[in-house]
Amino acid sequence: MTNYHPEDIENQMNEYQEAEVDQYPPYPPPPYPPPPPYPPYPPPYYRPIYPIIYPVRPPYPPPLYYRRPYRPPYYGPRPEPRPPYRPRPR
Repeated sequence: MTNYHPEDIENQMNEYQEAEVDQYPPYPPPPYPPPPPYPPYPPPYYRPIYPIIYPVRPPYPPPLYYRRPYRPPYYGPRPEPRPPYRPRPR
């Protein structure tokens, strides 16, 4: 195991730091164009939010549990039945 003198270590660190700093010259600030101005936000009343209303239609045919049974229409009282046909006597 090698022992280093504290001054040697300090000199090495200083050299390393100087070399690091010398590698990167100061960055010249290029003439950046100014950022474009943000478009102004429109006031809230320019963009109203309408609710989406979907049409609702009742289910057809209605479900079986409340459908009424079929009842034929009422045509009035039934007429009397006619007597059977008999030829007239001569």
